[in-house]
Amino acid sequence: RQIDTEVREALASGSGLYHLDEDLLASLKPDVVLTQDLCSVCSVDAGKVFRAISKMDPPPVVVNLNPNSLQDVLQSIVQVGDAVGLGDASRAIQKLLQDRVDQATARGTAAARLHSPRVAFIE
Repeated sequence: RQIDTEVREALASGSGLYHLDEDLLASLKPDVVLTQDLCSVCSVDAGKVFRAISKMDPPPVVVNLNPNSLQDVLQSIVQVGDAVGLGDASRAIQKLLQDRVDQATARGTAAARLHSPRVAFIE
């Protein structure tokens, strides 16, 4: 409960939970910055990242990843690959992984025909 309270207070105050060391980021001179803004509790605020990057010369490419599904994760592989100049390789990896997903789906479908258990998933 204490953690929840502290998180709520930090988010409400606008200070956020994480500190972005803008000087360090600038000194690294990245070509690409990967970030996500799916969850305000588990990452640096994307707005802070974009503000910090806007001060850099030249500004790096920002790849903001927000996967919500397995297909989104597979697409993220291509996004990152394109950003770092490895688009063809990333597409090959994406296809390999998609083929594995398709094989697993086919096996699951075949197994479900034999026995279909009732499952509850609670997170």
